[in-house]
Amino acid sequence: MAVTTEAVIPLLRDVRDAEEAVAGKLRADLAAEPARDHRQTLEDHIQEVDDHIHELNRRLEQLTPRGQLPGAFTTLGDQAVSTGRLLWRLMSGLPSTVRAGHDGHTPQRLLKDIEEEFGVAAKAAAAARAAERCADEIGDSLDVDMVRGIRTDDERFLNNLDHSLEEAADVVVRVKTSEVGGGTAPAS
Repeated sequence: MAVTTEAVIPLLRDVRDAEEAVAGKLRADLAAEPARDHRQTLEDHIQEVDDHIHELNRRLEQLTPRGQLPGAFTTLGDQAVSTGRLLWRLMSGLPSTVRAGHDGHTPQRLLKDIEEEFGVAAKAAAAARAAERCADEIGDSLDVDMVRGIRTDDERFLNNLDHSLEEAADVVVRVKTSEVGGGTAPAS
């Protein structure tokens, strides 16, 4: 295996793992709060992320030599453990009423969910940027193009989340203002 391939494989795995975290978080949020205003944005990005994961897995399969079966088993085992940890973190972070299948949708919960979505999406964009830079430095144009496309999709999603975050924060302010006694909320 060439040194350049050895350098890019771990970075592509990082991108894949970050994309899997994004998909897991968005799926958990959609399942917990089906009435979300930006549901279509989340559903669309989940489809993009699923495509990214498939593309990354295919590329990693191409880059990994066939004779490395023990490494492949280790990677699969690590992925299973990572997925289990991710699911545990996601489920333990949900309010018990949501985990029990009740609608725990409040403006504050929506704002918190969007903040968490922003965090995992930013991590995915950063992982893609790091892989893009490394691939560019070693002259790997195939992987540069692939991870640049992933990063671009992630950055577009972050921009959409930024708008959703502002809207959710405005709703929280309006609700809190009305609870305090009818003060006026800032205009949107």
